[in-house]
Amino acid sequence: MRMNIHILSDVLRNFSPKVICPGSTDLDLEGVRYLPRNEEHWSPEYMYSVTPQELIGACYRSKKSSLNFLCSGSVDPLLLSERDWRAIILPESVDYREVFDTVQNTFKYYRKWEEQLNSAILSGSSLQEFLTIAAKVIETPLTIFSSASYYLCSAGDVSSSPLASLWGKLETFKFFPSDSMSTEEYQFLYSNLTVNRSPFSLWVSQRSSNNIDEWLPLTSSDGGLIGSIAAIGYSSISYGQQSLLCYIQNLFQRVYDRFSDADMLSVGLGCGMMDISGDVDFDLNTLPSLLPQYWTDGCEFHMFLVRSGQQQNSRTLLYNIVPQLRTCFQDAAFFTRNSELIVVTSGVITEKCGQHMQRILNSLRLFAVVSDKFYKLASCVRAYSQCEMLFALASAPEHSLAWYTAEYQRCFAAAFGQKYSPVAFCNLALYEYILPRDRKRLEMLHSLQQYLMSGCNYSRAAETIGIHRNTIKRRLDRLSSILGMDLSALDEQEFTVLFISCTILEQLPGHFECS
Repeated sequence: MRMNIHILSDVLRNFSPKVICPGSTDLDLEGVRYLPRNEEHWSPEYMYSVTPQELIGACYRSKKSSLNFLCSGSVDPLLLSERDWRAIILPESVDYREVFDTVQNTFKYYRKWEEQLNSAILSGSSLQEFLTIAAKVIETPLTIFSSASYYLCSAGDVSSSPLASLWGKLETFKFFPSDSMSTEEYQFLYSNLTVNRSPFSLWVSQRSSNNIDEWLPLTSSDGGLIGSIAAIGYSSISYGQQSLLCYIQNLFQRVYDRFSDADMLSVGLGCGMMDISGDVDFDLNTLPSLLPQYWTDGCEFHMFLVRSGQQQNSRTLLYNIVPQLRTCFQDAAFFTRNSELIVVTSGVITEKCGQHMQRILNSLRLFAVVSDKFYKLASCVRAYSQCEMLFALASAPEHSLAWYTAEYQRCFAAAFGQKYSPVAFCNLALYEYILPRDRKRLEMLHSLQQYLMSGCNYSRAAETIGIHRNTIKRRLDRLSSILGMDLSALDEQEFTVLFISCTILEQLPGHFECS
């Protein structure tokens, strides 16, 4: 393995070294040697152990650039910087033999470390095995995340990290918790991961101490982001440590497909994180088969759909939205498809979670829709159709999040509004009665609709509206005589026509006038 002066400086920190070197973290040293007598044999691939007199003499003898030196004593830094020479200068009082032996042993140690890494890769090791070996040279715990911020594995002395609660969350919830970052920090993190290929430090304001993290993107051979490697929970990192992180990053990207569990980078741990993009039309009927196997019919499900108005790549949606949305759902499967994000949830979406989703979407200026609840996984097809209808109505949405349940009337009306006047589907007697649209008649219409939606149950309808059972019964008895039908004994066709009529007639005044 190649070495650089910054790594050696870290090893020699107990000797109080002074480093003369530009900020580069490239690895370019093959070993340490004594300076050859013949200048033609001087090479930038080696670090040369010299006395101050030898170093000063070399400065006057040669104009070669990018040479590296190890020296103890007093040397003018300007002599070196003028020639673009790099050096580690140690106090004259140190035991130079001990220093030289330490540097030689460092080269041997890192060569052995590199051999262990390569051996693990060639044997088809797991991500965890690779990271465990890699972390031997890093002073802070390392962790690998998938492209969707799923926590995959960690290595290093996690117990020594002051962020014990954060590591506990990572191991428990399997993703980087959104409450660790503000929206701006998330946007900064994922924009850097997608654009910046070099390591960058992230200050996380919501963690009280030691809250600077070092993040490095992991990319595939075609340049796509497949994950990230992060050193979490420290206050500073040296150039030497950063160059080692870069080396691990570059090695990982060259061989990631050789790991026995490389698919963990693209598929969220059992939670259905998949990219289903493609040139062909997506077959919705295959979606249920991609959902977690432990999900069974009978539970409550919803579909959550996000589309980018700017036709961004699905990866961008993934990086910016998924990590924040995870905490909104009890259990969810995430899918990206071209410029849309599909989320199928298991469990009830509470009002608090809905408000949280609203804030996330507002911050990113995105619009999303939520289907009606369903209880069979095969109904994903129907749920997607509901979301499609909501998007069709959302040319200028008033809010960033639309619920199919709340928009049901508009969806239904829009489905027939293209060719027919919706009132053609109404019960004419009800239509004529409601047409004046005064307050009392609209109350009568709403009571009928809730009565039908409750399964023709007076008590349940009254509770939904917030009135007494007798009140709704009096209203519907009167309406029964107007319509000329017994509302307590409706057949299937009567029920369907009345329900459709209520759905249409609850629209705004004048919206459904006959043409």
